[in-house]
Amino acid sequence: MRLPWPSRRVSQGVNVLVVAGGGAGRLDHMVQVLTQGAADAVLAASVFHFGRCTVADVKQHLAAHGIPVHAPASSLLPRTGAVSTGSNGSHT
Repeated sequence: MRLPWPSRRVSQGVNVLVVAGGGAGRLDHMVQVLTQGAADAVLAASVFHFGRCTVADVKQHLAAHGIPVHAPASSLLPRTGAVSTGSNGSHT
């Protein structure tokens, strides 16, 4: 018998973060594995490759369901939008 949320059982049995991947055909699948399945994160590929949604769509959908998401990279840039690099190539 296959458990409906194997990620929940794994999450409850280990002391490491659990990333669920595979089978997310809809945005609600990602919400479900994070909430009902108790995964700490999700990964997805085919939904993006086949144009079903964008990363922004996923973040917006998860946030709408009360799931924390990382800020877009653009919000991490200095207010001017410019990034300067030091002589060794590091961002300053």
